[in-house]
Amino acid sequence: MFNLKSSTVLKCAVVALFALASCSKNEDTTVPETKAPDTLYQVQAIYWGDNIVYDSFVYKENKLTEAWFYDEDEKAYMQKSIYTYNADGFLTKSLNYAKYRSNDMYLRSVDSIAWSDSKLVDYSYSFEENKTNIIGRDTTVISLDASKRMTLIGTKDTIRYSDYKQVDYLEYAFTGNNITTHTNKYYSAPNNSNIPGNEYTTVTTLEFGDLINPLQEVLIKNPILAMDLDDELPGVFLSGNNVKKITETYRGETSVYTATSQALPGTKVLSKYLFTFGEKNLTCGYKINKIVK
Repeated sequence: MFNLKSSTVLKCAVVALFALASCSKNEDTTVPETKAPDTLYQVQAIYWGDNIVYDSFVYKENKLTEAWFYDEDEKAYMQKSIYTYNADGFLTKSLNYAKYRSNDMYLRSVDSIAWSDSKLVDYSYSFEENKTNIIGRDTTVISLDASKRMTLIGTKDTIRYSDYKQVDYLEYAFTGNNITTHTNKYYSAPNNSNIPGNEYTTVTTLEFGDLINPLQEVLIKNPILAMDLDDELPGVFLSGNNVKKITETYRGETSVYTATSQALPGTKVLSKYLFTFGEKNLTCGYKINKIVK
């Protein structure tokens, strides 16, 4: 389901709306600059609501090597991941840590990535809390397009196990540089046909503007972080431009979200969203470091 960090509600929503309306009336004569090849816009963090940073990133040699994830209930950074890349800048390993029920971060899982032209394979295994015992293994095949963008996570084939069968996949359909349809399909049923199974499909369609999303290029090369962030805003962070409208259909019910975007002053680089759903408003934005090479 679409997750708008629902427990964090914007303060002074009316003031924000008037401010946006006022800005729209003033003609901006500044000529926006495009993203120059010698300029790098590094997203240092993603914040929600009243500037609460939920996702914080560390860079080394212009590669995102570390991510910290904020837990709203714990009011602390409870998870982190450390990333390793190959010579071409694509992720090869993610070490994932957590400190739930522990004072210190412990290694909870490892993802090892093998790339080919049309797909990648994520070999993952997880550990018992605060121990080195492996308690789970999984292999996920992810289909890629010619630009190395994820198009299908999992498979549309029915996988049959000893006592049940399952279909589980996430599909991205691109138009140009943006994900315009995001489909999450799940079906599971016992092999005994007399017992009903569980099934749901969530289809999210997105419409976009012309601002540049500086995070997309990073996420193409880091599919583990991409999947983590896609859980927060399906299709939004993984697309090349700013989203304007999101329509989600789930079990016959449709929800519509609209988004107003802001760019860094004098640029076409996306820096902030104001999402609206009914009478609720919520901000989401980037803390960006501009690097001139």
